Amino acid sequence: SNTNEIKAFIKKNTTSNEVEIKKDLNVDLKSSNNSLIIEERQLKLDTGVEIRLQFVSTADMQSQAKNLSLQFLPYSLIISLCFSAIVSLVYAKSIKNHVVEIKSVTDQMMALEKKARLEIDSSDEIGQLKAQINDLYETLLDSISNLEFKNKEILRLEKIKYDFFKGASHELKTPLASLKIILENMKYNVGKYKNRDVYIDDCIDLVDHLTKNIQQILSVYSI
Repeated sequence: SNTNEIKAFIKKNTTSNEVEIKKDLNVDLKSSNNSLIIEERQLKLDTGVEIRLQFVSTADMQSQAKNLSLQFLPYSLIISLCFSAIVSLVYAKSIKNHVVEIKSVTDQMMALEKKARLEIDSSDEIGQLKAQINDLYETLLDSISNLEFKNKEILRLEKIKYDFFKGASHELKTPLASLKIILENMKYNVGKYKNRDVYIDDCIDLVDHLTKNIQQILSVYSI
């Protein structure tokens, strides 16, 4: 009893509602945190005498709880840190895989591969980012397709315009050359062109034909 926290005493003749407190108990009776634990056992000696033993111990619940918490605090901190590190590594690896996938697919998109798409397997921020990149790439492909169509149309129209003006210039050069020849012959009184009154009418007809052609050219050009 002297070498243990639990003290043992032989109970003297006291009433059943009384408990004698020895002085050598390590208990602070003024403290509200101390608990006194008493257990009794009845024994019969070899001489036939019956005695009652009291086993008395004290416990400071607040102090024990504090000590127990401090005792397990390093282990709980280590476990928490290890768990946090494992979760962080798993999450970082997942983020890295997504970033590598996005980089690989966006490289294909930069090469304008029409089938390049990001695989969406979640609805979180990463999944929303992948969906937005896919939508952006589809919009880009549509814009490129529209530009290619418009460029082809522009080239076709440029060719039509070139062919038209080429033919129109030919239609203008021939009457102009004829008009110039008639006027020069009339100027120098060459042969039949001495009869200027007749060929002046021809010149007027050529000028009217040229005017009509020019008006047609201007109309088509405005369209």
